[in-house]
Amino acid sequence: MHFTLASAATLLALSSSTAARPALSPRASDSGCTVTLNSTRTTPANPAEVILMRTMVKWNNSTNSSGFSSSYCDWSNTIQDPFSIFFYADTIPNYTTTDALAAVLDKWVGTWLISPTTSPATGNAGDYNITSVTCV
Repeated sequence: MHFTLASAATLLALSSSTAARPALSPRASDSGCTVTLNSTRTTPANPAEVILMRTMVKWNNSTNSSGFSSSYCDWSNTIQDPFSIFFYADTIPNYTTTDALAAVLDKWVGTWLISPTTSPATGNAGDYNITSVTCV
């Protein structure tokens, strides 16, 4: 099962439980890239929802594409700190290797998930600083 940006918003609106973790389907490969995030808040509101939606938007903006699917990533570490997203290397069309993913994601390091610019340096309340990208 996968969701596009619009259906993900609907799904998240219907799900009020932040304790439930998404079911992960078996992967053909364990390769991919982990994006590590640091929240500007000690206790962020709705982190899984914000991270999911804003990651989809950031990917689409970074690649000049649309139709990013929630099935392209492992979102299980978006519920509580420490926050991270794992991008599978075998699922995103035209980005099926770790090198292809890294070419997009490495540019995110030092930027904000929500703000389109790197300033303010301390980030806006509720934003997430992208601190690292690690590919395996």
